[in-house]
Amino acid sequence: MTLFGLASIWIFLRHTIHNGDYHYVQPVQAISFIGDAGVNLFLFLSGFGVYFSLKNRTLQSYYLKRFNRIFPVFIPLFFSSWV
Repeated sequence: MTLFGLASIWIFLRHTIHNGDYHYVQPVQAISFIGDAGVNLFLFLSGFGVYFSLKNRTLQSYYLKRFNRIFPVFIPLFFSSWV
């Protein structure tokens, strides 16, 4: 498992524990206590991902590629939420 996946699961567990009734389980309390570190790890790794995505291209080509990946999925979901 990659660190990015581990950070995602860590954040998920933190939110599940925080919003649920799982405070009485000892290992779960440890995850809840240090759960915010998962967010820090996720953001840190996201910064590396953006850096390496921009390393060999211009900012304009980066945003154009992101737009072309996100926009086709966003528009149908956006309009379907109005129905």
